[in-house]
Amino acid sequence: MSLPTVTPAYGRDYKSLKSAQADWDAGKDFYLTDMFHGSGYTSARDWPNGAMVRYSKLTKIGKLKPAPAPKPVPATAPAPMTFGAVLASK
Repeated sequence: MSLPTVTPAYGRDYKSLKSAQADWDAGKDFYLTDMFHGSGYTSARDWPNGAMVRYSKLTKIGKLKPAPAPKPVPATAPAPMTFGAVLASK
């Protein structure tokens, strides 16, 4: 499967691939500019294998690595229900 090509969205531009990768990992929007994958706004969550990005006023191209998986949210137990809270909820 080929990787889609994206450009920074909303007028952003990057001087380096490292700064583009940081925004990709942060989930910022990019614009899909690939005739094989369609067009429109997209982000890292849509492309788990990464993407190709045009940067530096669209004169350079580089590969964006897949974004790291989000950290799991620790499960918290609900507060124990007391008799007073049951009466107050009615």
